[in-house]
Amino acid sequence: MEVKSREHFIELWGNGQRNFSNYRFENNMNLSNLNMDKMIARNATMSGIDVTGSSLNGAKLKGACIYNSVWRDTEANNIDISECYISHSIVENSEFKNANCTKTNFKFVDLEQLKLCNFEGAKIRGSELDFFKINSHNISLGVLAGSMILVIGMAIGCF
Repeated sequence: MEVKSREHFIELWGNGQRNFSNYRFENNMNLSNLNMDKMIARNATMSGIDVTGSSLNGAKLKGACIYNSVWRDTEANNIDISECYISHSIVENSEFKNANCTKTNFKFVDLEQLKLCNFEGAKIRGSELDFFKINSHNISLGVLAGSMILVIGMAIGCF
């Protein structure tokens, strides 16, 4: 099945449809400023969707392939995006409180943007978020230690 346009989606949603699992969303679809709470779109394909200012609280998108999308100022608390592939997307200033992001792959998503999002209480095990949460302190210490070794080496080399 396929969602062909914003108007088509609004029509389906208005008729009570909430399950879009295995659907393909038309490229570059504008779904901004919509209330899509409790939407189910497991294993859906979404290319270029824009959900800026939308609400996706409690949505279930497990296994979805989401690329070239925009998630700006989006409220997605308690969302299940586990095992999703989110690639080449803008994700910033959004709420993901208590979200399930387990094994989610944020490929080519700016991690600085992700840091601006609220992942309070989110499950992030096995995702890049987990790696950077655990290793951000170690990475900073590694850069500091490398810089100190370089400075000491330069000082010794000058004598």
